[in-house]
Amino acid sequence: MKQVSKLSQPLPAPSLPAQGYDENALIRLLQTRTGIVVRDHQRELLQTVVTEACEKFDYPSADDYVAVLNDASASGPEFQYLIERITVGESYFFRDPEQIQFLKTQWLPSLIERRRNGGRRLRIWSAGCSRGQELYTMAMLLREALPDLAEWNVHLYGTDINPQVLQDANRGAYTEWSFRATPDRLRERFFTPRGRQWAIDTALRRITNFAPLNLIQDNYPSVLYDIHSFDLILCRNVFIYFDQDAIQQVLQKFNRSLAPDGVLMLGAAEVVEAPSTELELRRAGPVFYFQRRGVPSTGDGVLVRKTPVPRPRQATPAPAHERRAQPDAAAARSRPPAATAPTTATIDALMHNQQWCEAMQAIDAHISQHGSSAELLAQKANVKANHGHLDEALALCDQCIELDALEKRAYFFRGMILAERGEFAAAEGALRKAIYVDPKFLEAHYQLAALALRKGQMSHALKNLRNALELAEAADPDAIACGAPGMTFGRLVQILRQEITMYRPDDRGAVA
Repeated sequence: MKQVSKLSQPLPAPSLPAQGYDENALIRLLQTRTGIVVRDHQRELLQTVVTEACEKFDYPSADDYVAVLNDASASGPEFQYLIERITVGESYFFRDPEQIQFLKTQWLPSLIERRRNGGRRLRIWSAGCSRGQELYTMAMLLREALPDLAEWNVHLYGTDINPQVLQDANRGAYTEWSFRATPDRLRERFFTPRGRQWAIDTALRRITNFAPLNLIQDNYPSVLYDIHSFDLILCRNVFIYFDQDAIQQVLQKFNRSLAPDGVLMLGAAEVVEAPSTELELRRAGPVFYFQRRGVPSTGDGVLVRKTPVPRPRQATPAPAHERRAQPDAAAARSRPPAATAPTTATIDALMHNQQWCEAMQAIDAHISQHGSSAELLAQKANVKANHGHLDEALALCDQCIELDALEKRAYFFRGMILAERGEFAAAEGALRKAIYVDPKFLEAHYQLAALALRKGQMSHALKNLRNALELAEAADPDAIACGAPGMTFGRLVQILRQEITMYRPDDRGAVA
């Protein structure tokens, strides 16, 4: 979400005063739900928006409107209206030319060289994608760099909290203002004039996907929503609207969502403190980016600052006569106590909290003492897939199915992995097997929809999205959906409805 303050715009005079509500409580609610911080100089705008919302939704007072916001999710219409009015999705193609030049001439060629003999797989996420200009910029760079792009498995994913800008991104039509940094050659190659707008090339639209996501509240990395193991995460000009607590929370999630050698790039003017134990800030000329600590640099980047790791204090050795006098006691102290295997409940808790490394260690420890089970192998496959180790995850799925041919999650993860590898027919078969085992397997219906979208089969996608919506609507709205912390069935219903609206046939390809 490229958020730009509206303070430079004239404020309409409120027809009704926005009074009778706790403004500070509303500001805290907005920050908790979305990470957006309302500064003191923006309070007048907030009052105007609350007044307009009362008129739009026919609330008799601001207090009534704010009371509904307290009970509504961040994806509800009242909350979405508030977000849309206090932020503006402002971006343009080829924004921040020095960053684009680095991606084009250093990072992308390096990645392509590594991937050309290693699966031909590329994953890029624009987090806070606004109307899609950033993600389509990457699509154009890839098209220029890869004449054989059709032979690659490319996943370009854009998310934003604002459903309106996502609909615009999905349409892919833009005014002249979006092209102020675009070379004429590229506009002529990748866009077609349509009235007063320019429509993006259909082939580029087909390799992009857009979906709603709340960076603060929603759950990621997630195999279910295909948010994991990205080669590049772009989150530019979003953190300047967050406080430090929210920034650190999102950085932790981004770190877990990167491929082992993946890169996180923020806006050119954004300076944030990286988690000292996870990410390192690196520099390539004038461009800064983050990578996981200890990973060889990407694109000739150099480490900017390394947080010193404290050395453990060395104990003073005992006198020699004491060491000789007590050999048995010293040996006993050096032997670790016999370990007790973690329980399945402990493993479930670690999986729920996305503590992937700890979960993997716990699973292996449990298997070493009690043997394998289909459930444990499915969980292990999930962890491997979230870390981007797809071949290992696929092998675990096959082992799981050998143990239990009715383990639906093994078919589900198998379908997700095969889709990631571009084996769409086999992926569809695996997902349909998961649904055969459990016709109410919501996640499988959702991923069949995502697969149909990647294949350009809009009617099949809408059918499966509606199947998933029907299952979500039948569940307790406050219950956790799909085992994902922070994702309730109520929130999932809102997401599915937004996606169905985005992909309606009358919207797809229409000009905004």
